[in-house]
This record gives sequence, structure tokens and C-alpha cells, in this order.
Amino acid sequence: VLFRSSPLPPPPLPGLVPCARQQTVPLVAQTRLARDTFRLRLACPELAAAALPGQFFMVKAPGETDPLLGRPFALYDVWGDDPSQPSGIDLVYLMLGKATRLMPNWADGSEVEVWGPLGNGFPLPACERLLLVAGGIGNTPFPAVIREALGVHRYGTGAGAAGADRQIARPLTADQITFCYGARSADYLVG
Repeated sequence: VLFRSSPLPPPPLPGLVPCARQQTVPLVAQTRLARDTFRLRLACPELAAAALPGQFFMVKAPGETDPLLGRPFALYDVWGDDPSQPSGIDLVYLMLGKATRLMPNWADGSEVEVWGPLGNGFPLPACERLLLVAGGIGNTPFPAVIREALGVHRYGTGAGAAGADRQIARPLTADQITFCYGARSADYLVG
């Protein structure tokens, strides 16, 4: 059964994300960022308005049963013309397993099943300096953390979102942020 913009019931257990939804959404575009690494751009304004850096989304092709379950991808960013009204989410994936090796074949305009945002996300940085360390595809949630720490973007502003009241008290400057990122070779480096 496919769900379209259907809210989940209130969470019965502590720790479940109340703003998570399961939706079938259009794929806007895929962009190759590095060797075997792609950005998946999905049109889903409701999910984008609720998402926080560090949260993730489960993604799969609609109706597919092999693999049965969606694959988790960290929020890379939200996109849209108006930052207060995002149009969708960006996710980045590395072609590694069965599911991700099929994803570059998804055509622009095709539908994708998405469930999220899931997880708690990262807390707002309340520090004098911010050090972020990542390896390989593990770097994907950190650009959003950096944008939020600099005060250039607010995440999770949608109604009922976990971060609706989230606002950084004192943004950091670029010289207060250090991002250490490594990959197995230069052709796998993103950005």
C-alpha cells in the first residue's frame, strides 16, 4: 500500500519523531557529485519543512520488494526559492549495495517512496569553535550543520516540527568552524 502525505498517528513511545511521514514524491533531479556518489533531489515541501540536520530518510522505489526495505540517507540539505518555504530535500548516496546501484537509473519525474524525517538530529551548536570530522559518505549531514551554525539557514521550521522553535543564539563565523573530511581517494571527495 502506498501512502500519499498521510501523517503517522501520534507516537505511542517516547523518542519517536512526531513529524515523520511516509510519502510518494517526485524525483526532481539526480546529480553526480563524485565517483559513484549522487545527489538525489526530491520534491516534498512538508518533509523539508520538518527536517533537521542529522536526521535521516528511508528511501526506495515504489512497489519494489527487492530490496524490501528502504535505505536510510542523512539529510544533505533542503532546497527551494524561499528558505522559509522549502520545496524539498537533497539526499546524497554512494553506489555500494544492491539498492544504491539501482538508484542512478531512476529517471527525473519518477516517483520515490520516502519516510521521514527520522532520528533526533543534531543539537544546535552552542560553542566558541565547531570541529566536525567525517569520512567518506559520512560527511553528508555536516554541510547543513555548518549552514545552521553560520546562521545562513534555519531548519525544522514547519508546523509540528521538532525544531520549530530552533534558532541559534549567536551564529559562528567561518573561521570558528573546522571541517575535517577524508575519502578513500580524491575522486570520492564531494565538494
